[in-house]
Amino acid sequence: MAMAWQLRLKDGAVVGLPRALLFYELYPFWRGLLEGLGLRVAVSTATSPKLIEAGARHAMDEACLPVKSFYGHVMVLRDRVDAVFLPRLVSLSPGTYTCPKMLGLPDMVRQNLRSLPPVIVADFDARLWRRSLEEGGESVACRLGRSRGQAREAVSRGLEALRSFRGSLEAGQSFEEAASGAAPGWKTPLEGWKTPLEGWKTPLEGWKAPLAGGDPAPTRPGPRRLRVGLVGHAYNLFDPGVNLGLGRKLVALGCDLVTSEQLSEEEVQTESAALPKEIFWSSGRRILAAVTRFRRRELVDGFIHVVSFGCGPDSMVGEIAERETRRSSNLPYMALTIDEHTAEGGLLTRLEAFTDMLARRRARPETPEGSVAAEVTA
Repeated sequence: MAMAWQLRLKDGAVVGLPRALLFYELYPFWRGLLEGLGLRVAVSTATSPKLIEAGARHAMDEACLPVKSFYGHVMVLRDRVDAVFLPRLVSLSPGTYTCPKMLGLPDMVRQNLRSLPPVIVADFDARLWRRSLEEGGESVACRLGRSRGQAREAVSRGLEALRSFRGSLEAGQSFEEAASGAAPGWKTPLEGWKTPLEGWKTPLEGWKAPLAGGDPAPTRPGPRRLRVGLVGHAYNLFDPGVNLGLGRKLVALGCDLVTSEQLSEEEVQTESAALPKEIFWSSGRRILAAVTRFRRRELVDGFIHVVSFGCGPDSMVGEIAERETRRSSNLPYMALTIDEHTAEGGLLTRLEAFTDMLARRRARPETPEGSVAAEVTA
């Protein structure tokens, strides 16, 4: 249920956006919406070990690493902005839900952090409104004292930015490239993404399609680079402070990356319809759809599923994805579990072992049916 709050912010007031969780899916929409309402947007700094440590001191013990990171981002913003934007994401499409911690995130943050500025609690729930982003955005605008006409214009601006962002991700761009194109106000590069990663620019159709801008020099010889299917929540894939620069490490090891975020919503729905049982978590649907599509079309040499330690939905989704991969193919599948104790050296060792295995498998004749699956806690 939407909260009955009213917050009058003057034009030009600064609203803080925490750079965590579904920021990596909806940042262009939120920025377009808020700027369309006459507000200025400040994005928190890149995720760092110090920020995570600060957030972990205030979050509940059982919270996953991305939630602890979210607390740290709010703490960075609280003394620098006029208000903080805290979305409550219940459901983004009919018949689906987000993680339970997403539902309670605004309440948990306000309960556990002190000295917060005014908070904008934005509810997005497709159970109440079929068009959850549109209806939720208009509700926020009206409660900020904006007219209905301005609200509609702001929502339209946000949706246009989001469509551009999604199109860029589906074309294989990194988060920073897609965000810069969709929301020109993006000026601060993410830590670890200061140069474009050509390895992200991987077409989904066909092995021989050229990569935009050309390949970087691979660290291993071979007729073509390895292609890794990188699946998981967008914040685990795109936040280098959470995943310790996983994408850059794989590119340096001679891999091209195809991510679950490259699927369109229509492709996710098509693949999900073929599943024996409906998956109610929206991110879980996308992960399973990506694994199924990449495997069936032989688009990757192997999978890495990036999982947050303690994530309930991923514990089930990952098990289904691994079993289906093992049953239907001989593709290697590695579940890479991350938390605040993950060591960069250990992570790199595991990635090197996995990519070495992919290279050896590609160099030898086809193996019998039955995939190689490994669960790795870095």
